[in-house]
Amino acid sequence: MPVEYSEDAGLGDVDYRRTPLLESPELEIEYALNRWFVDGNGDPQEMAAYGMQRIANILPSSLTFVARTTYGLVDNDTSTPKAQPGSTVDARYNPDSASDGSESTGKASRTYSVMKGVDVGEGTLTCERGESTWMVELTCPAEHARPYQIDQPNAETELVIHSTDAGDTGLEVTIEDEGAETSETLTLDGADATTPVSTTATFTDLDAIEIADADGDVIDGDAGHDYAGNIVIAINDGSAETPEEGEWLAVMWGSDEYGSTYGDPGIPALGAGSHAEDPTTAEGELPFYHPNNMSLERPVGQTFENVGGVQSVEFEFGNNVERTPSGGREQVQHHAMFEPEATVTASGETVTQAMQHEQAAGTGEDTRIIFNRADDEYLDLINAVVSETDLESSATENNTENEFTILPQKGEDGGRALEISTAGSGA
Repeated sequence: MPVEYSEDAGLGDVDYRRTPLLESPELEIEYALNRWFVDGNGDPQEMAAYGMQRIANILPSSLTFVARTTYGLVDNDTSTPKAQPGSTVDARYNPDSASDGSESTGKASRTYSVMKGVDVGEGTLTCERGESTWMVELTCPAEHARPYQIDQPNAETELVIHSTDAGDTGLEVTIEDEGAETSETLTLDGADATTPVSTTATFTDLDAIEIADADGDVIDGDAGHDYAGNIVIAINDGSAETPEEGEWLAVMWGSDEYGSTYGDPGIPALGAGSHAEDPTTAEGELPFYHPNNMSLERPVGQTFENVGGVQSVEFEFGNNVERTPSGGREQVQHHAMFEPEATVTASGETVTQAMQHEQAAGTGEDTRIIFNRADDEYLDLINAVVSETDLESSATENNTENEFTILPQKGEDGGRALEISTAGSGA
C-alpha cells in the first residue's frame, strides 16, 4: 500500500522541530479495495467511506493514521547484524561520538508517521475491465502530524524515563511492546521531573510511547495538556529501586523544542494488537473487488449494458476541505460542499445517442454502480444527470468508444446525492 506525504511542516524535509510555520500535513494513499465501505448498520468501516458519507452535511469522523517501518531484525540477539552500526537516537553511543567511553552497539529501529485529525478530502474509485481489482486513491489533509523513531533494546531490560524540564511533573507515559503483551504507565517524578523513574516490567521491544497529562488525557495542546521539556526513554542501567539512565531509545520533543506548538503526543498505545498488523476480519483475509463483477444500472433496475458495454467506471468525490489558522501552528479544518461525479466509458453507438438525448433533456435518473455478483453492494447516484458526452470512433477497428460524465444531485426530498448500500455478500 504505497504511502506518500506532503506538508509544509510536521514531516519531510522541513525542520519540523524549529520552523514556526502553519502546518498543512497531507496524506496521499493508494490501495486495492477489499472491504465494503460500510457495515451492516451503515457505519463506515473502510477509509474511503469517511469521505463519501456525509452526516448532517459533515464528514462522519476524523481519523488517526499510523505508518510503521522496521529497520533491522528485532530479536534481542547482539550477534545478529543490525540496521545501524550505533545508536540513531543517542549520539553518545555512536562509533564516532562515544566521548564518554560508552560502547557503541548496533540497533534495530522502528520509525513511525502519526497523523491526527485526518479528513478524507478527495477520493477516486477506479474500475477498468481487464484489471485485477478496483483501485482507491485518497487525498487526506490532517491537523497534526509527527515522525517518531524508537531504537530497540538488544536484550530484555527495564526502562527509565525523565524530562529535561523539572516542571513537567505528573505527566503519564504509557509504553507498550509489540502486541501490547507488556504495557506499563509511568508517572514522572512529582517533585522534579528530571529524576529518572523506572518501569517494573521488562521490555524486549517497543511499539508505542504515548504522553498524557495527570488526568490521563493525551497531549493535544489544550489548556494544561502540554509539557515543556523533552521526554527521554532509556535503558535502565541500574535497578527498579535505584534507576540509572543508560542508552536513550526514544525522545518525545516538548513545546520548548518546537517553540510554537505543543509537545509530541507520541505513538498511540493500542491496549492490544500491533501497529504492524494487517487489517483482517474474523473470517480471515478479505478478497478483492474484481472489475469483471462490476455492472451499471440507469435507471436503477435497468442494466446499462443493454445499450452498450461498460468498459470502465471512475467515481470521484471531493469535500472541499478548507483550513483556518487557529492561533498556533495547527489549523482547523472545515468541510464545504460535497462534489461527487462518475465518468463512464462504454462501447456502442446506441448508447451515445441515448445518453446525448438525456443530456439535452436534462433528465435526472438514479444511477447504480454495482460492485459484486450478488448485486447487493452498490453506490446509488441520486437524481443523476448526464453533464458531458465524448465520442471517439475508429473505422479501422470498427469500434465506437463513448465517455459520459454523470453528476448526482440531491433527491427531490432534499436527501443525500450519494447513497451507499450496507455490507452484503462481499466481493
